[in-house]
Amino acid sequence: MADLNLVDSRIIGGSNTVIENYPFLVQLERDGTQSCGGALLTRRHVLTAAHCFFDNNGNRVAASRLRVRVGTTRRGRDGSTRRVSTYVIHSGYNNRTMDSDIAIIVMASSVTLGSRVGRVRIPLQGQTVPSTAPLVYVGWGSIVETNSVPSSVLQMVQVQKVNFTVCAENYRNVPAPNGPIYLTSNMICAGRLGVGGADACQGDSGGPLLQGNTAVGVVSFGLGCGRAQYPGINVRVSAFSNWINATVTQFNGSSAPIGSAVLLITCFLASLALMVKEV
Repeated sequence: MADLNLVDSRIIGGSNTVIENYPFLVQLERDGTQSCGGALLTRRHVLTAAHCFFDNNGNRVAASRLRVRVGTTRRGRDGSTRRVSTYVIHSGYNNRTMDSDIAIIVMASSVTLGSRVGRVRIPLQGQTVPSTAPLVYVGWGSIVETNSVPSSVLQMVQVQKVNFTVCAENYRNVPAPNGPIYLTSNMICAGRLGVGGADACQGDSGGPLLQGNTAVGVVSFGLGCGRAQYPGINVRVSAFSNWINATVTQFNGSSAPIGSAVLLITCFLASLALMVKEV
């Protein structure tokens, strides 16, 4: 398995949109600069990717260096920010295989909900996404693989769920030095297989892969951005729904995330081509 080193990430093949269309989308800022995306689960909890909390040397980033910005279409401007009290990385996270690349941020204070700040839904544990279902990536990451300059305004692009067996075989057959790359059942692939041109990219890490208003994935990594045979790889949220709810409950009793069917109340690159989608 090739080492996955953290590099910068924007939406490939997308178009401008506004936060009112995706009010649950947030920016995770490190030392004052947006580095990842995330999705608001509750007024104090954010769903994002585990790799967002490690620097390029593999060291964990102190919560005191982090802020969450909510309620804005523009990258690093407007809206409001909250300090990060702590963050919780899934115990199964592996920074070589990128398995279980999921985490929850606990903000120091609650946000105020409104037309520009809302809560994302999550699927029920084990719930599946239909084959070729239309999905959406949103974020402020790079718009071309060869340029790590992020987008100043929010982007969105429609993609499809890609058959996991086909996706996993394509990644397993990646030649050295980047491959082979082995996917796990905790991942979901999304893009335009055989076509390319639509994907998340550097800077979009941690943001949601959406089916409607439900976060069925969390942007994790990929071989480049928007390549025809290599769709984006995302955390499969329904493999972690119970963990999400238990973690939200454990870290201070705010109302639990919204399930897609019911309100749940249970309580680093071998080369620049292999990209973890973070700035």
